[in-house]
Amino acid sequence: VFLKLSLIISIVYLCSQTVGAAYVHNNLISMLPDSFCNLKMLKTLWAYGNKLEELPENIGDLKRLKELQLQNNRLSKLPVSIGKLTNL
Repeated sequence: VFLKLSLIISIVYLCSQTVGAAYVHNNLISMLPDSFCNLKMLKTLWAYGNKLEELPENIGDLKRLKELQLQNNRLSKLPVSIGKLTNL
């Protein structure tokens, strides 16, 4: 059990250090988990065509984000931290 858990933690860490793009568009998802904002290398996030009502409060932690597509969702407000995304 420890080995499996250790492997999972390693994979999650590796992804957080290497994933540069996330394409989760047109999936009718209603939320992005807070842990999504641990993808520190993320430069592109396509989340359009879903049912998102809000974004994670810590979305501003995605400092490398250059492209963010959120059209056709149910967003009524954006988190304050989105102002930290100066590369958009």
